[in-house]
Amino acid sequence: MQRFAQLSEACHSDPFKVGDTSAPPGFGVFCAEPAEPGQHVDRCNEPVAVQRSIRRGHNPAFEAVGHHLGSLSRVVSEGIQPRHHGVMRYRRAIEKLQALAEACESVKGWPPEDPFLLEAYVFGDVVQGADPLECVEVVLVLNLPPQDVIWESNPHGTMWLADRLRLNKGGFVYWWRSHLDSISNHHIRGPVRFWSHDGPDEGVFRALAERRFDELPRRTPPPYAQREQQAAELEAALSHLRAVHAPYWDRDWRREHHGSGRYPEHDLWEAVHGFLDLHDAAESRGLGGASATT
Repeated sequence: MQRFAQLSEACHSDPFKVGDTSAPPGFGVFCAEPAEPGQHVDRCNEPVAVQRSIRRGHNPAFEAVGHHLGSLSRVVSEGIQPRHHGVMRYRRAIEKLQALAEACESVKGWPPEDPFLLEAYVFGDVVQGADPLECVEVVLVLNLPPQDVIWESNPHGTMWLADRLRLNKGGFVYWWRSHLDSISNHHIRGPVRFWSHDGPDEGVFRALAERRFDELPRRTPPPYAQREQQAAELEAALSHLRAVHAPYWDRDWRREHHGSGRYPEHDLWEAVHGFLDLHDAAESRGLGGASATT
């Protein structure tokens, strides 16, 4: 899956340049593909190489943010934390997952009147039995409506929760989902719930420890539901992108979105990244991703 390349320090001299590839007028959205360490990194601190192509055309959603992307160079050195490093053995991955379940248990009563964290799921290499594996991919389900949990965003309150769950200490890649949305989407495939307010799912942990992957209770919605969910998420992501873009240079808005290690650039970066990820997924499945942006 293609990802953005983060803008390097060189962007300070040319805000529409990554590596030696410059953007045409009106655009600054770059794609990248996995490559060797030591090059640019994406939002999960993974090495990526600059691809010698850019998005072209006159899609309003892309043009809406094209002239702002130069300011994202600050994100490279300030505030974007690595999600994982190197590789780990399968046994270690299960131990980390168990520790995360215990951490979820410790915060399930916050706040007492209306708990914020409801469930936790795992997917990806862990439930496929890869050994070694690069990271543990997890989904945290929040007690928030879908419009407050846009794909690839960090909803209000999640910075505190991520810190309490030690999600940024290495080994995890994580996503937030609304409890009113399907857990699965184009990226989250066959998730398995390992924690809820009833506590850690010991049956799931036994199956993982004994590598009985065919017994895991995976959540897989029917194809029609997936299509409806993807269309709804794409529309929500575009609305969110516009909502971030419109006040981006407003002084009061920028002040409200600056603090605790985050900058307004983070909100813009996440909005662009989330929208384009969903847009590309819709196009690859022939669901008319481009038409959703008109």
